[in-house]
Amino acid sequence: GVPLSAKLQPDQWGVLWRFSLPSVLCNVIFGPMNWVCAALLVNRPNGYAEMGIYNITSSWFNVVLFVPGVLAQVLLPLLSSQAVEGDGRSRKKVLALAVKANAIAVAPLVFLVACVSPLIMSFYGTGFREGWPTLVMTVLAAGILAVQVPPVQAITAAGRMWVVFFTYASYGVLYFGLTWALVGWGAFGLATARLLAYIVNAAWVFWFAAKYIWATPSPSALSAASPSEAV
Repeated sequence: GVPLSAKLQPDQWGVLWRFSLPSVLCNVIFGPMNWVCAALLVNRPNGYAEMGIYNITSSWFNVVLFVPGVLAQVLLPLLSSQAVEGDGRSRKKVLALAVKANAIAVAPLVFLVACVSPLIMSFYGTGFREGWPTLVMTVLAAGILAVQVPPVQAITAAGRMWVVFFTYASYGVLYFGLTWALVGWGAFGLATARLLAYIVNAAWVFWFAAKYIWATPSPSALSAASPSEAV
């Protein structure tokens, strides 16, 4: 009994522009940028060996982000609901709680992995043990990213998807520029570039979240939101 129509109403075109297009562009940024930065590394002397170290540490990057990723699936619908109701005080409390929860979840793991990083890297082979500083930079970057997830979702829930795209794009530009400057350090340089890019990006994210969390959202944009699009 659901009517089907290929015609879009004027307000639906607005959703495509305000939410769908920047959401797609956000997802497009990371693949090419990671590929370009990886290409810079592998084309250096001993580049493929360095990329092997970087790829190993990246698996621990994903381990650190597991719990924040699970929490993110719950947070966005909650923030969106409160945005529609116009309850700015509740949104602020939820956002603060989510940031604290992510920090509490990842801080002990980041500290533990950093402390035993030489031991962890030695499990992959004696040739990988010297890559432990890369692992330290990688898990620190994951920790910085983890506390950014709730503010990004708060901006998304406020219907400001182009702002989210700006933060993603600025991260990509920073990551590429810093990789270009630090790639001579091998895998450690690439991991350091990612960490520094996330630190600078965190400043943008928290500033925008503070600016837009109380803004009146677009109900049509919120209805198009989904947890997977905001992470």
